[in-house]
Amino acid sequence: MSTHIGNEGQVKIGTDLIANVTSFQITISAATADKSALGDAWDSHHVGSKSWTAQIDCWWDDEDEDGQGALAIGAAVALLNLYAAGSGVGEKYITGAGTVTQVSRQSSRNQTVTASFQVQGNGALAEQAVSA
Repeated sequence: MSTHIGNEGQVKIGTDLIANVTSFQITISAATADKSALGDAWDSHHVGSKSWTAQIDCWWDDEDEDGQGALAIGAAVALLNLYAAGSGVGEKYITGAGTVTQVSRQSSRNQTVTASFQVQGNGALAEQAVSA
């Protein structure tokens, strides 16, 4: 079984690396519609459409124009690439298009300022392998 350490991760918009990423999370969901009848002992359902959201957490970098700067509220992201195991040749990554739906920053005493970005998927995700 192969495992990876989070330090290998990267997030890119197209080929532009987002600076100072500290973590990211991708959540993939499927809508369901109940098809249970009265008297059924167990619920059953139909599977509907699928959706995804990604959250990217960073140390805020106001000079990262092509990375964090491109994640402005309402911005369309044509190609969000999430690399859990780095971007070396052969490594798998998740890619998809989406819209930035939430941007937040947190500033605390004696702490580095953080930024968090949420992207809502616009269409399907794909898993690909990094090529040369």
